[in-house]
Parts: sequence; structure tokens; C-alpha cells
Amino acid sequence: MKAFYAAEDARRAKDMEIAKTIQTAALPPALPETLCYRLDAAMQAARNVGGDFYDYFALDATHIAFLVADVSGKGVTAALYMMTAKTLIKDTLLALHDPAAAFTKVNAELCENNPANMFLTAWVGVLDLETGGLSFANAGHNPPAFIAAAGGGASFVTEKSGPVLAFMDGISYKPCTMRIKPGDALFLYTDGVTEALDAKSEFFGEERLVAALNAAPSDPRSLCTVVRAAVAAFSEGVPQADDITVLAIRYLAPPRTHSCSFPPTREGTAAASDWLDETVSALSETDPRVAALTPTLHIITDEIASNIVRYSGASGFELDITQDDDELRLVFIDDGSPYDPLSAPSPDITLGAADRPIGGLGILMVKKMSDSVSYRRAHNRNFLTIAKHL
Repeated sequence: MKAFYAAEDARRAKDMEIAKTIQTAALPPALPETLCYRLDAAMQAARNVGGDFYDYFALDATHIAFLVADVSGKGVTAALYMMTAKTLIKDTLLALHDPAAAFTKVNAELCENNPANMFLTAWVGVLDLETGGLSFANAGHNPPAFIAAAGGGASFVTEKSGPVLAFMDGISYKPCTMRIKPGDALFLYTDGVTEALDAKSEFFGEERLVAALNAAPSDPRSLCTVVRAAVAAFSEGVPQADDITVLAIRYLAPPRTHSCSFPPTREGTAAASDWLDETVSALSETDPRVAALTPTLHIITDEIASNIVRYSGASGFELDITQDDDELRLVFIDDGSPYDPLSAPSPDITLGAADRPIGGLGILMVKKMSDSVSYRRAHNRNFLTIAKHL
């Protein structure tokens, strides 16, 4: 009898190892690198492997799909069913580009052939990288958390499209939409997070999840790392009962450069200041962090533009403004005499005004107000780039 139980335990252990291998092999091989968004994800399998999975992939040049799902059951059967569901969802999304329509079709196909009577919860989103428009569908899954760049703490996106997939045939899933701004983030997870238990058999729950998200920086890697660490600390000493899967995505928007040219006059400097106001105001509509830089940007623009007008002999100057991820860049371009303001020695500000040589204070002030300053000469033009972190 002991030999029988030992053999049975060995068989189950082998089955779980096979299931874990299948589950791990189904995950995307590498995180994407893009200027439009940041994404991080992780799946930590329990001893009795379930059927959690996540995925993300481009639908076209301007749309990305991302999802988290949880298959009922444990072991090899759940892992194999997970592979079938994952492939169906991805193929259908690539064909339809519509989460709700994809769920409607996937549900019908899963219900058609489901001898094990399995089902899955899933949340899928399709993000327009140009506009921040998000279409999504929730098939009985945990509500993801939304973290706004403007602050205010994490909140749950509670809209649901329909029941779990493969539970009932003939379901038409309801489409849902929202718009996310640059800097906003979404955090997706499975119930292995909120239903993790401590030694008192209490659930980790949504309140602790919100607290962990609010304590984390808003970049996806930090969100995933902090939540997983919080769950681990909460459940210390208690075996993990279910897979823990997390995915975070932060929208950055494609970098856009705004450009305008000005005459080499005092009026041109004033016009550059007015145009700066208009551009910063437009950028602030989608990212409120930009507005806070307005006074600093004015001082920098007035100083550099005035120097170009007074000393360069340029026929005019151009100002480019680019917002990229967490940075705003000003590039001043002119066709005047070659001059690298960074090569000049900084004035000794410990000296009194009478003892200090004239000049240099303006560029010193620009350096101190900027996060980085660089210069290059190309095509007979000067390029001075000044960056500010948001």
C-alpha cells in the first residue's frame, strides 16, 4: 500500500511539473520596448498549478492588446485548456480587433467542445497608442485597478461585459470603453492576489491591493514588484494556494515634436515666449505635469533666445518642443556663428559683482534649472538641447 501511495504521489508531482512547463511556455518570451507605453507582467505558479495566463501583442502599428485570464481547475487538464483558450483569444483578437466581439466568438467556440466542463475568467484591453482610447471586455474577471497620473489613488474599473467564458452558449459580450491619458496606468491581476490567505485565514483583499498600489511608483515594474512583495509578506508561512498573476501597463503616448521659427529680433523673442505658452497649454491638456514647468521654461527660453538674437548673427532661430515619456525637451536651433555655451567656464559666483567678469550667469542659471543640457553643431547650425523631467 505504501508503494502504491508513493507511486501515486510521484505521478501527481510529475503531472504538476508538466502542467507548470506548459503554463510557463505559454507566456510571452520578452517584454516590449516602445516609446508609447511601458508594460511589465509576472506569473507565479502555485504548487497545485492552475491555469493563469497573461498575454500582450500588437494588433497593428497603433494598437496593442493585453490580457489576463484564469482557467478553472488545476494540473495538466487546466494547463492544456489554458493553451487552447489563449490561442483562441489571440487569433480572434488579431482578426477582429474588438475585445467584446472576440469574447463573443471565443465563448461560442469554447462552448461547442468542452467535455471537461471547464471555464475561464478573462479581462482584455485594446489600447490605441495614438489617442489613448481603450476598448475592453471583462468576462467575469477581477476588476483591474486604474492609477491616474494626476494622482488621487488607485480605483477599480468595475464594468463587466458578461459572464465567464465557456459557461453558457449564446452570450453577446458588451463592449466597454474609456480614455487614458499619458502617464495613466492599469494593473491587471488574478484572484490569486486578492484571495491569498494569511495565518489567520484572512484574504489579502482589495483594500490591501489598493494600499500596495498607492504606495508604489507608477511605473509597471514597480507596481508588479510591490504588489507581489505585499502579498508574499501578508501570506508569510502559508503555502500559496493559487497562481498569482499580475500585469501592469502605463500609457506614454507617442512623442510629438512641436516646432516654430522666429526672427532674430526682440519681437521674435517675445513671439517665442507666446508660442511656448500655447504649446505648453496644449500639452497640459493630456498631461497636467507639463503645466508645472511653465515658469522655468519661460526663463530658459527668454535667456537662450535673447542670447541668439544679441550675439549669434543668425538669420533666425527655431524652437522645438518634444514630450517623450517623463521628459520635456527644448531644442534651440540657429544658423549663427558656431558657439558652444557649455564650453565656457562657469563664472565664480562667490566673487562680488565688481570683481566678477561679465557674462556666463545666464547659461549657468539655465544649467541649474535644467536636468540636462547638451550642444552640437551640425549642417552649419547650432543645436542646444535642454531637458526637464516631468
